[in-house]
Amino acid sequence: MAKPFAAQVVTANRLRVGDVVYLAANDDWVSDLARASVAATPAELAALEDIAAKAVARQQVVGVYAIDVDVTAGAPKPLSVKEHIRAAGGPTI
Repeated sequence: MAKPFAAQVVTANRLRVGDVVYLAANDDWVSDLARASVAATPAELAALEDIAAKAVARQQVVGVYAIDVDVTAGAPKPLSVKEHIRAAGGPTI
């Protein structure tokens, strides 16, 4: 049985400074996960990934990939520990 589609956002790093960013409305890359565009279907994710590929080609971002999120109170929250750390903006000590 196929796994149901989980809500996802697209993340990357800014090419010039390495900051963690998320794809948001208007093809904008933002550092605040709460502002990220959430894909609720495979088609929506494909559209976000197409936008992200164009940003890579323009050398705006690198390391693009999608992450699973849970949408709580209208804002996406990462499901993995790694993405919680990235969203918090720093390494663990």
